[in-house]
Amino acid sequence: MARRKSNASMKVMGLLFLIIGLIFVGVAGKFFYDNLTYDDRYDAVSAVISEIYTTRDSDGDTRHSVYVSYTYDGEAYTNVSLGSYSSDMHEGGRYTVYIDPKRPGDPKVKSPAFVCFMILLFGGILAVVGFVIFKSGGNKGNPKLKETGTVTQANVTHCGYANIRVNGNSMYNIKAEFVDMNGVTHKVKTQLLNYDPSPYVFARNNVIPVYVDPANPKKYYIDTDAIYDEVHSGMMGMMNQNMMMGQNMGMMNQNMMNQNMMNQNMMNQNMMNQNMMNQGMNYNQQNYNQNYNQQGYNQQNYNQNYNQQNFGNSNYNNYNNYNNDNNYNNDNNDNNGY
Repeated sequence: MARRKSNASMKVMGLLFLIIGLIFVGVAGKFFYDNLTYDDRYDAVSAVISEIYTTRDSDGDTRHSVYVSYTYDGEAYTNVSLGSYSSDMHEGGRYTVYIDPKRPGDPKVKSPAFVCFMILLFGGILAVVGFVIFKSGGNKGNPKLKETGTVTQANVTHCGYANIRVNGNSMYNIKAEFVDMNGVTHKVKTQLLNYDPSPYVFARNNVIPVYVDPANPKKYYIDTDAIYDEVHSGMMGMMNQNMMMGQNMGMMNQNMMNQNMMNQNMMNQNMMNQNMMNQGMNYNQQNYNQNYNQQGYNQQNYNQNYNQQNFGNSNYNNYNNYNNDNNYNNDNNDNNGY
């Protein structure tokens, strides 16, 4: 159904291009006809270009307004708008204009042959492209041949870009050939397709079914709707597969992130344990140093007390010695009769 709508839109587009192209061709033909018959239908008059006004719009485009003065049938016409401009015009110069006897105040000029040719060329190309799109936009052949015709396997000779673009979109087609019962080779092709049918053709080893009229092998039908459905379903399958792969990759990435977070947490925990151990060792070392310092302090006090005790003993010994000396002196005095 989607393919039939697409074919119908292509036929409408082709018809539109064809009509517009024919309009351009008609305009160019009118210009050519006027140029060829100007001398027969109009009177040629030499006019003086009185003024040329040059203006520039907001887009930067330059416009020239030309005014001419001339005399026709004894009557003077001054500063009449010419409605045309060419690079060979300049103020004060003379230019041939054509006067319609019924409208002498509306001078005309011949259209440049180059402009006429370009309009004709553009219109012709547009019309040809529109005709090709219109002819190729519908189903190729009669769909009833799917029921009344004979299925023939045709070898594909071309599958891909059709060397034409519509609205900037690449167009594709399939070309193939088959041999009938009489040994005659017939060439067939699809209409223009706005999708690439290569997956359909490659899946069948470059062989496609063609429905042929037994009475006239030149009449055939290629089921492009089936091609579109298969290609579209294959693309949807690939999209779904890519989405599933993307989801799986997302889950894998999430698992990797979770694993990394777990590893990071374990590393942080180990670092915390290590810091606690280091802190405990430092604390024990500080206690040991403190105890050691305390022990040294006690030893110092002990040495100080010991020194004081020795000092006391020394004083005591000195006192005894003094007493002994005194007693000795007293004994000597008694002996001497004191």
